[in-house]
Amino acid sequence: MRYVLAWIGCLHTLLSFSQVFPLKNYPQEYFRDPLNIPMSLAANFGELRPGHYHMGLDIRTQKKENLPVLAAADGYIAKVKIEPAGFGQAIYINHPNGYTTLYAHLNQFFPALAAYVQQQQYRMESWKVFITIPPGLFPVKKGELIAYSGNTGGSQGPHLHFEIRRTRDDINLNPLLFGLPVPDNTPPVIQRLALYDRGRSLYEQSPRLLPVHRSAPGSSPPGHSSAAGPLSGTALYSIGTDPIITSFSRISFAISAFDTQSGSANPNGIYQAVLYDNGQAVIGFQMDNISYEDTHNINAHIDYKTREEGGPFLQHLTRLPGYSPPLDSFPSIYWPGIPGVAFSPATNGVIDLGDGAYEIQNVRSGRAFDDFAFFTTPRNPIWLWDWLDGVNQAFYLEPLK
Repeated sequence: MRYVLAWIGCLHTLLSFSQVFPLKNYPQEYFRDPLNIPMSLAANFGELRPGHYHMGLDIRTQKKENLPVLAAADGYIAKVKIEPAGFGQAIYINHPNGYTTLYAHLNQFFPALAAYVQQQQYRMESWKVFITIPPGLFPVKKGELIAYSGNTGGSQGPHLHFEIRRTRDDINLNPLLFGLPVPDNTPPVIQRLALYDRGRSLYEQSPRLLPVHRSAPGSSPPGHSSAAGPLSGTALYSIGTDPIITSFSRISFAISAFDTQSGSANPNGIYQAVLYDNGQAVIGFQMDNISYEDTHNINAHIDYKTREEGGPFLQHLTRLPGYSPPLDSFPSIYWPGIPGVAFSPATNGVIDLGDGAYEIQNVRSGRAFDDFAFFTTPRNPIWLWDWLDGVNQAFYLEPLK
């Protein structure tokens, strides 16, 4: 008997339970919030955008401009950029631990830096500049004022765009992996599951979109008592009351999902997804690191045809041509058998169902690590991880009885 499942969960759970991806070892609480207000996000790292991933955090500034922007850690100002679009006015700070932080859409630099930049603009006879600054010229301490927030460049409203990069190769890292104080006790939301016939090209078909519906908290999957240990207190999702049957012998999945943070309804991106087939990890992605050179390859990660035709963002749980198997510059792909980065060349994430018909039955969510005891049963997952909140959600695909 064969089972497939889809799951959304959290970074904390990932670190405790899943060893599909290597554990992250970034310094925790080395970087502080770059604003002196509670940290609230308008966008997170790896969020899906037209033609690219979002490469950092968009931090709300309470709909105001000119809030003090502070250095996230000790270091020195290494670069300054001024441009009419893009970042607008931006500061790059190099830190002694090998990371660089970036602060963008600024209105104004602190006075000494502003005077230096103006001098360089006159020297270069250009308002638009990208200046490399000698290391000893502008040292900064953690929490020191460096600028004032704004709405410059390609910004659609007052906010601070904040990035953490590896200095040596300029690869962007997920800032939420560094222990920044972003409150989150809300579960991610599963919107739909997409089913594809892999007997033909993805570009010659429209997926079968399966909406999901959340049931009352405390429900349990069929055949399981709500009082049965770790299942108590879970939330059940369903895909209608009638069986969803497919006759395709080879299938793949994509999902639409988003996450929110405590106190905000703003839809942000999910952190990770992993597909299991018959108990074995087949393929997955993780929004841990992306380079600006590779960010436009998002169109080989989403269902580009569906999106271009006005449909929703769908993130494939299969590898398409053009979605490189990166080590350090693109969302990590799980590739069984290859340390660190893996993906099954035999399947590309495509599930071979043989000649059986299968039913997509239900979706559940759980709030604690103990909930994973449920998966000692023969169910096998597509895991989708949230980035912070300790809450998990899942689909199940079961054989039609």
